Amino acid sequence: MSVLFLMPCHSTPFYSSVHRNISMRILECPPSDKPGYIDEADQFYMHPSSWLSEQFGNSSGPKEQVHLPSHIVLYNVLLPDISKFLGHFLYRECATYFHTRIFQRAGLDQKYWFIVVRKKCKTHNDI
Repeated sequence: MSVLFLMPCHSTPFYSSVHRNISMRILECPPSDKPGYIDEADQFYMHPSSWLSEQFGNSSGPKEQVHLPSHIVLYNVLLPDISKFLGHFLYRECATYFHTRIFQRAGLDQKYWFIVVRKKCKTHNDI
């Protein structure tokens, strides 16, 4: 099992809440004093589909050769932007969780978390 969190680095408690030995990845957002520096989270939110294609390839390569996470956790606002990627790699929505009424980033509706998986999700325990 592996999980990709398509959200800024401080949006999830990560290993402190999962309590499993699984591979997890977040979008990096370290502080920097370099002029014009754009962290990975901001790069992703500027062009979500392009970022995913750069990380995991696109339809020109065999799907089996791309190392994709088994689960992706994302904010509801991202679904329209990355639905083509999710469909191409056979991800399905597995669960939806309420996140917050107060948004961490201006202009980014983060009300719900969606969890998508590359297999049939039987129960919430599959997450």
